[in-house]
Amino acid sequence: SIYKVPGDDTHFYGTFTTSTNGLMGSAICSFHIDAIQEAFRGKFKEQATSSSAWLPVLSNKVPEPRPGQCVNDTETLPDTVLNFIRSHPLMDSAISHENEKPVFFKRDIMFTRLVVDKLRIDFVGLDLDYTVYYAGS
Repeated sequence: SIYKVPGDDTHFYGTFTTSTNGLMGSAICSFHIDAIQEAFRGKFKEQATSSSAWLPVLSNKVPEPRPGQCVNDTETLPDTVLNFIRSHPLMDSAISHENEKPVFFKRDIMFTRLVVDKLRIDFVGLDLDYTVYYAGS
């Protein structure tokens, strides 16, 4: 589940669950939009064969217009760009969640829904900001 607080264009939040092969657990993570945009401005990854490692794509192999850039009409994108997008689904750098760790993690729970609210409380003349997470399982 992904959630963006209305009016806040700087962050988004998501729930993530471990694979079914190991210990079950879920986490809530916070991401800054700038970190995501930075990753998408970076290098792509490619895998020469199914048994080879994923490696960064050289800049001169990335077609124009660069995948991820806004275009007026996606129907006019050349086949080279569309094929590149299909064959290069990963970026080279991972997107770290804010504060380098989940906001919350719980074992034996599978979060399926998330809503986030931002509160500002005036406490003895101080403005205190709180982020409240509502997670459903």
